[in-house]
Order: sequence, then C-alpha cells, then structure tokens
Amino acid sequence: MAVNEYITICTSGSELSKKFYAILNGYTEIFQKAQTVEDNIEGDPLITNGGIRFMINYVLKLSAEMADTSFGTKEDLKSMYLLNNPNAEPSDVLTLTDHYGVDHFVKFTGPLEMNPLTTMIDGEDSYFYTPIRFIEVIDG
Repeated sequence: MAVNEYITICTSGSELSKKFYAILNGYTEIFQKAQTVEDNIEGDPLITNGGIRFMINYVLKLSAEMADTSFGTKEDLKSMYLLNNPNAEPSDVLTLTDHYGVDHFVKFTGPLEMNPLTTMIDGEDSYFYTPIRFIEVIDG
C-alpha cells in the first residue's frame, strides 16, 4: 500500500482543501471506550460499556507561506480549526484523507499549538511543528 507524506483536509462544502506534510513519528491511532468501572456489592468489578471513539493524532510541518498552493499554510489550518458551528456552511465536520488515501469525517479536538522550528515566523522559510488531534464522527 502506498503511503503519502501528507494528509489532506477539506471543509464540508469543499471551500478549502489543502494538503499538509505529516511527520510520521507524530502519528497515532487511538481507540477509546466510553465505559465506567465500579465495584458491585461483592466487590467485583461492574463494567458498563458505551461506544468506542476513534481518534487520530498527527504532527504537521507548516509554513506561513507555501510556493505550492495545493499545500496549506498555518493560516489555512487555523481557518479550518476555527470552524465551530455544526449547522453552518462550511460546518465543523471536515474530510480528512489520511496518508493511506482513506477518507474520514472528523472534527478537531484539543488545542491548536503552532510551535516555531525556525527563527523566521513569516515567509516560505518559516516552519512550525503543530500537533493536532481529530475525532472521527459518524455522520459527515
């Protein structure tokens, strides 16, 4: 299976679709059960299970400007992150095409931190190390 060095993020109405370089050692797939664990009257565990969430972590390498306009900048990523209304167009549901070329309907979760890797913070020579987390949603 071919693996891309980038992911693609697209807004719900395809107003904005950009590729972003993904750093492999920052990639993590997370499955999390919604469950509670309590002790019953005999002291045995009483486990109640709910749904299972699928989350994906990436670390992106961003720049303030890109010569290739098919690749996103830190401002493009920020614009997608700031989508906050599920009923607006575009909504806060994004299409993530992962590094394998598989599409996922996702929402951002957690903070958006843009950590500079260079002393330059503007222009094509500026780079940012940006960890992101997505949670997969059922309906796109």
